[in-house]
Amino acid sequence: YNTPYYFLLLANKYYSTGQQDGFHVDLTKFELTEEIKNKIAENEKDGYTITYYDEKIHYGFDEMFDALAHEGFRSAVHTAIKNGEGHKLLIAQKDGEILGFTGPVRTEPSGRAYLSGVAIHPKAQKRGLGKTMFCKLCDESKKNNAKFMTLFTGADNRARNIYLYAGLRIAQSFNILRKDFK
Repeated sequence: YNTPYYFLLLANKYYSTGQQDGFHVDLTKFELTEEIKNKIAENEKDGYTITYYDEKIHYGFDEMFDALAHEGFRSAVHTAIKNGEGHKLLIAQKDGEILGFTGPVRTEPSGRAYLSGVAIHPKAQKRGLGKTMFCKLCDESKKNNAKFMTLFTGADNRARNIYLYAGLRIAQSFNILRKDFK
């Protein structure tokens, strides 16, 4: 992005089809702020809690993915469950109904905290659940000996607001370039 090579490609009929941003956070310094703790407490008063998924008491993953129309999230969660990591998924729930997910809490050998996604059911959006749930993932990842988290997302992905809220910073931006050959 904005390098001599980038401009060379543009001059040779490549064009940008989007931007990806690489995010990073040092989890060794991560702390849940009072603002986050207060938002969690406020949601708990209304019956919304953030907890680990337990297949015996929680339901509604597929209904949430249907409402979101997001097969990638469905696949990521079903893979985590199939691989025995379902119990490591953080969820937002009310009365047992799953209204959001993130995780699983997994630390890679490099010390990197893993992320398969973050999503909130449309009927539970605008409560700060995505932000607080992702912050809880960062905190739980730190407790699980993760040293950092990195991720990539499109410049137009609304989840970037969640990542920025949690303290992740954009480390690098990339343009996706394409050239049509005829």
